[in-house]
Amino acid sequence: MLHDDDPVTTAAADPATYVWHDPIVYRRLHEESAAAWLGTIDFLRESEAVDESLLDEAEALVASAEALDPDVFSATWVHPLCFGWSFALYEAAEQRNEPRLAQALHRMHLVAAASALARGDGVEFRHPVPLAKHAVLPGLPAVLEVEPGGLLAGVTGHELLLVRGDQHARLDSRKPGTALGVTLRPRHRVSVGPLAVDLLPEAFFGAETGMGDSADALGDAAFHALHAPLVNDAFALVRQHQASTFDQMVQHLRVVGLKDFDTGEYTNVSVSEAPGAFVASVYEHPYEMADIFIHEMHHNRLFALENVEPLLDLGDPWLGYSPWRNDPRPLRGLLHAVYVFLPVARYWDAVLGAGGLDDDLTAYARDQVVRTALQLRTAFTTLDTNADWTAHGSIVRPVLEAGVIASEARAEMHELSRETPAWRIDKTGRLTHDPEGTVGASVDAHRARYEATYGVR
Repeated sequence: MLHDDDPVTTAAADPATYVWHDPIVYRRLHEESAAAWLGTIDFLRESEAVDESLLDEAEALVASAEALDPDVFSATWVHPLCFGWSFALYEAAEQRNEPRLAQALHRMHLVAAASALARGDGVEFRHPVPLAKHAVLPGLPAVLEVEPGGLLAGVTGHELLLVRGDQHARLDSRKPGTALGVTLRPRHRVSVGPLAVDLLPEAFFGAETGMGDSADALGDAAFHALHAPLVNDAFALVRQHQASTFDQMVQHLRVVGLKDFDTGEYTNVSVSEAPGAFVASVYEHPYEMADIFIHEMHHNRLFALENVEPLLDLGDPWLGYSPWRNDPRPLRGLLHAVYVFLPVARYWDAVLGAGGLDDDLTAYARDQVVRTALQLRTAFTTLDTNADWTAHGSIVRPVLEAGVIASEARAEMHELSRETPAWRIDKTGRLTHDPEGTVGASVDAHRARYEATYGVR
């Protein structure tokens, strides 16, 4: 049901702005996260499942967030980890899982400690909290490697207050160091203009991020540090060629994980449990990495849109052809593909229009402009033929259709067609001719391979 104060109600006046730019969809996510914290505390208080003094402290920590400077609040409470942590607490409360409940409540202390570090002041906990083996404080570009039994008692200035048994120590959060079996290891923070993103693989380790065992495929800290210049260059290209997406990254993106292309069973991933984070496989080419970052950022945005209200009424399971995948995909997968590749198409059009590229990159950009237009038409037609759009989806659908038409018009403006020479890129960043010859032949060959395996649908 759509309410008068729902974001959907305001979307009709300017659907395109709502679909692509309006920050209200992100705000809704974080409002729900805060409501989950406080609502669960109230539930636990009524059920008497947790010590009252622990709930009092947790409630005070959440309430204190209202007085934070907006930048501090954004860096800590509006962090990918916090969303997952808040709903982990909710689930633990529903299940009456006392060990998980205690762990989830302690996460509030970590966020409060991170906020105090960002402010440069202090907070002391009545109940020191146990630290995980790899502990991450939201907004702190570092990981704490903790031997069993390490406790965090609070923060003063820029120092962590640690406890182990009857021992107490302080650990400076701004530099590497070890105290009482807790080792702080800084991680790389990429900064491009107002954008600050942590390359922090450990942020994906917890089950609350939705990554599960998939996080094992991420590169180590050295891998992330090695590729930090590439990430920096890619974000600079996003800023240059798609400022609207860059602005959303500034407001919403906090953490990126990197992996080798050949490691794991996936290439890139965003998950709804960790808004403001994604994992990307490394291509040694900044233009391709910028493409991936735009793609994944829009998965984040579409998750936020879907969180407002579903876009599709998913009845009987449906699987069919996607121009970007080798396996059958559900309708929601096609929806995500269309949504994320529309801004990718705009990016390559902007790259091509800006000029100044060498011959190979020019040829690859031309390929991408027309290839993506062809793929979008196929995917949108399949989606629209088979999908039942909800009321919310009916606002989004014409915006997507207009985007597909615009992508075709841009290809035509550049005098590109199915006969445009086909190019491809490998993980080393090497650009080569596609052996299929033309973009049209390459797209057709992909579909033919799919149909030979799975049939026509």
